[in-house]
Amino acid sequence: MLLYLREMVSCGWEPLCVIEWLCEVDMSEIVAPVMDIV
Repeated sequence: MLLYLREMVSCGWEPLCVIEWLCEVDMSEIVAPVMDIV
């Protein structure tokens, strides 16, 4: 999870870069931990 966040930060939040990143990431890997917290 921290690795994903680090990649997003290093990405610089460029729209295309973020979209590409979201497509590469398995969203379930992000949603599951968030749901556990909530």
